[in-house]
Amino acid sequence: MNLKAFHVVFVILATALSAVIGLWSVGAYRAGSGTIYLVLALGSLLTVVALGAYGAWFLKKTKDVDYL
Repeated sequence: MNLKAFHVVFVILATALSAVIGLWSVGAYRAGSGTIYLVLALGSLLTVVALGAYGAWFLKKTKDVDYL
């Protein structure tokens, strides 16, 4: 696995983890927990958007580099 493939996998895993944390935080906030969970949810969901944009930019920038 070269550096590009590792990077793509790492960005996908980070995005998925941020999405799970964001959804879990929304659930905790809706269950009556404190406002900190709402802040955590917003931060996590913003991270998902940022990582998605970064992943698209990275794939566009490295389109000439093979995965193997």
